[in-house]
Amino acid sequence: MLLPRLHILTDTHLQQRHSHLALAEAAARAGRVLVQYREKQYDPNRHGPELAALITRLDPARNPVLVNDRVDLALEYGAAGVHVGKTDTPPAEARQSLPPGSIVGATVHNLAELEALNGLDIDYIGVGPVLGTRSKETGLPPLGFAGLAALARQSPWPVIAIGSLLPAHVPALCDAGVYGLAVLSGFCCADSPEHAAQEYLQALAAAGLEP
Repeated sequence: MLLPRLHILTDTHLQQRHSHLALAEAAARAGRVLVQYREKQYDPNRHGPELAALITRLDPARNPVLVNDRVDLALEYGAAGVHVGKTDTPPAEARQSLPPGSIVGATVHNLAELEALNGLDIDYIGVGPVLGTRSKETGLPPLGFAGLAALARQSPWPVIAIGSLLPAHVPALCDAGVYGLAVLSGFCCADSPEHAAQEYLQALAAAGLEP
């Protein structure tokens, strides 16, 4: 499956207007995007039914759903795959646990972390923060577009940039050699998340990166 170029992360902590399900459906209405379910305070009774509905309602070919961090939830609910960070399940273990054809993405902040993934069977890397982040405290300085480009040149996998990126940044991302971008606050906290996703998709298309 061709990986979508726009990855939307759902969140209900930076904003409380919209549920994970409502955000995922808004992203799907906007176009072909990958939806990453991100819930750091997951409670099975509260969030389980919503995650099940989210995965069931979205077309996996057009809008694949990944679970952030949690391989067990991806398996339980039949998600398209996972995105794992440095302190989560190792990518190799995630690959072994998931069904064939699942998507596995991994986070990279610097060259050392990129080199640590060498030879692994993953589908893309999420690289950032490019311009900082509102969603979590990383303790890491922003890479900037030059730092992003340096990592993209070394990566054997498609690079998904993340970190306070706006539609206006898409040309600079193209110059940096990335495959696409991931968005959390620029989507979830927008007045209209659906319209925001459309603007990102339009910017990608205008730059010659069809979704």
